Amino acid sequence: MNESNASERGKVRLTLEVNYSLKGDTVENMRDVLQSAVQGAIGEGLLLKGSALSEVESFSVNAEVASGPRKVFVATYEHRHGDDQRVFTTEAQAQEWKNALADEYWEEELSDEPLPKDLATIGDAYFDAMGDASRPEYFRIEAHELETG
Repeated sequence: MNESNASERGKVRLTLEVNYSLKGDTVENMRDVLQSAVQGAIGEGLLLKGSALSEVESFSVNAEVASGPRKVFVATYEHRHGDDQRVFTTEAQAQEWKNALADEYWEEELSDEPLPKDLATIGDAYFDAMGDASRPEYFRIEAHELETG
């Protein structure tokens, strides 16, 4: 195997945002329908056509009501070089950033600690281990109403 193939390995995240007009349907029913559709697509291999070497590690479906005041989630990553902030439309997206940071820095900062098997909880494990005086890194997610005017 040449080095260019090896360097291309890693993880890819698919983000799909679709807005539905419910027309009498409930959010709960639509969430169930979408969850079932995603599970079916994954089970049938529809999201991996053309790639026999990749597999779906995890997935989530989030359905929310788009009318009324809109919530945003402000994620703050505090570290020795300063603070980084990002704004997300869902808490799950903010948690994904937290997990991605942990995955990126685990080996550098926590090489003596075993990497969690469940990558959905890697962010919590990383920031629990890092949140002390010798390794002051913190992560928080705050929900805010988006004001429009």
